[in-house]
Amino acid sequence: WSPYSDKTNLFLAYLPYGHYLVEVEVLDLNAGKSTIFKLLKVYIAPPFWFTWWFISLILLFVMGIVFYFIIRKKNKVRYKAIVEKQITEAKFEALSNQMNPHFIYNALESIQDFVKANDEINSSLYISEFAVLMRKTLKNSPKQTISIKDEVEYLQSYIFIENMRFKDRVLCDVYIDPSVAGSLFEIPPMLIQPFVENVFAHAFDENFPSPKLNISFEMIDERVLECKIIDNGKGLNAAKKSKFHVSRGIALARERIILLQKNNLDPIHIDFTKGMGTTVTIRLFITE
Repeated sequence: WSPYSDKTNLFLAYLPYGHYLVEVEVLDLNAGKSTIFKLLKVYIAPPFWFTWWFISLILLFVMGIVFYFIIRKKNKVRYKAIVEKQITEAKFEALSNQMNPHFIYNALESIQDFVKANDEINSSLYISEFAVLMRKTLKNSPKQTISIKDEVEYLQSYIFIENMRFKDRVLCDVYIDPSVAGSLFEIPPMLIQPFVENVFAHAFDENFPSPKLNISFEMIDERVLECKIIDNGKGLNAAKKSKFHVSRGIALARERIILLQKNNLDPIHIDFTKGMGTTVTIRLFITE
């Protein structure tokens, strides 16, 4: 290879991996020309961390880790949603259970009044209607929402037995807008009942002239249902005397609505008009 060395080895140290062509140039000093000979092709393999199988393995490993964290995050979100739903259902049921004892107490007190008056016919009728109402209460209470038709049927049963104490003098009218009647919109059970109970308990007395109660369900927007409970009773004066009961009933109803519709932060409005009655307005959002 060289006149200065008698070694017959060729060292090509520190070459990067890849393909190479080894050529030898021979110089003929006598003829004064040189000739190039192609001896061989050399391939230097890359280190294992540059091989396709190792890169593929690393990519699969990284994808597996990313996929694992995505699934884990989704499971956390799903678990959190399930827990929140269970908590909401528990709170909702607890709020409903707070309303039932007061309602039952008032009904039993009315039965007691009929019994004291030796009114067997009305006592039997009241007990019979009360039993029907209790069956509806037990049927609807476990549910988060019921149809407006079921709520109206429940209200009509409740109004019937409450109106017996007034000898059917309270004129009651329930209006359902056709667009509401044809929809699948649902509302929390016994949502309207506490306000109707307040009307019979505080707005009227036995001597009140021409007592009236109007309940309406209307769509004021494509996605907003408005329910109004209007009476022509004592209004502001009655509200002051029964401030705790009214405020507690409003708080329970408002909390039940907000549990189901978190964006509906101010669903209930009450307008007291001195000598002109009371108007309760409840607005509910239609959710997908």
